[in-house]
Amino acid sequence: MSKYEISDYFEFLDAAQMQVLPPRMSKMFSLRYGFTDGRIHKLSEIANEFELSRERIRQLLVKSHRNISSAVTRIQKNPENPTHPCFELVRYLHLLVKPFEPNSPERFTCFVDDLLPSLPCYSKNLEFLARLTFSDLSARQEAINQATTFFKQKGGEQDFPSKTPTKQDRMHKLLSSAIWIGTKKIIGDRDLSILTKKRFVSSTGDGKNGQFYSSKTNSVVEYESGLELRFLQQLDSTASVVYYLEQPFVIPYFYDGKNHDYYPDIFLILNDGSGVVVEIKPLKQMCLEQNLVKWRAMRGFCEQNGFGFLITDGVHSVREILSYNSTQIQFVNRIMNSLSKGPVYWRQYQEIISDYEISTMEFVSMVLKNRVRWQLSPFQLRLNESFDYISIFY
Repeated sequence: MSKYEISDYFEFLDAAQMQVLPPRMSKMFSLRYGFTDGRIHKLSEIANEFELSRERIRQLLVKSHRNISSAVTRIQKNPENPTHPCFELVRYLHLLVKPFEPNSPERFTCFVDDLLPSLPCYSKNLEFLARLTFSDLSARQEAINQATTFFKQKGGEQDFPSKTPTKQDRMHKLLSSAIWIGTKKIIGDRDLSILTKKRFVSSTGDGKNGQFYSSKTNSVVEYESGLELRFLQQLDSTASVVYYLEQPFVIPYFYDGKNHDYYPDIFLILNDGSGVVVEIKPLKQMCLEQNLVKWRAMRGFCEQNGFGFLITDGVHSVREILSYNSTQIQFVNRIMNSLSKGPVYWRQYQEIISDYEISTMEFVSMVLKNRVRWQLSPFQLRLNESFDYISIFY
């Protein structure tokens, strides 16, 4: 069994793209994939930042994919440097997908199915992943065809988060782990009438976004990722949730010397009249530094307004992570010992984890409990004594 997890893809991909792409294109790539702040940025947002057209940004991102794929092909033909980030990216994909063994298209489909909810523009990423994973053209096309067929069939299932007891129990468990600070407010009809969306999903096809009709809200609901879609559809079948609305609040926060606006994903109202602000993030992104700064601001907002807040990937909550008992004490001690001497970068981190079986839960728990500052792009771990992460959630 591989020691790597699917979520590790982002670290390997980021290291590879930073090695291959020029700085300007690398920053565009990082924004598009959410390497910087854990949020997939729309083409229009990146275009505004670089003062280019949306179409030009799209072209440059296509070129970025092509440049990374070409670098991977060159290194596979001449593997002189096994520590090159592109070589490590391919080795990681081969460990998980095993492209030279029987049933590799099935493994590729399972891998992509778990990964795609966290990726922008999934059809392009499907082809990109296949190029990185399969050197044989016929095997690559077979994998693409099988995955495409799978996703078309899956897309036709309108109720894939069906009303099974297991999923109902999971949703109730998540909602019960919402964090409450101060006095709980009961939401009245007047409060509901003034709630409006503060941000709308682009209809240009940026990212894996879309909409569906909600029988619970009697309206069209918009989503910006596969994770959001799954969570929203589960809300529709959860009896204790009487209403929900996407992105009705704007929360200002300060990070990296700049003022920013934060739009939490969902505000839901429970059958006791209380309101919960929900942020949906992939598990590993729950310990990204900028996300933690956002959530500190969200805590203050919720305390002021009498709301609870919940941070989840649809399966786990931050509270669950903080109560997780690590089985890799030696790994944590080794990381902390290295951090006491200075920052830990990608190469050193890879050397450390090569001796351990580290899950995503282990990594996130280590970061949150030990005040470790984690940046994905470029990868860096360092101590952050001034910011007590745990205090956000208690």
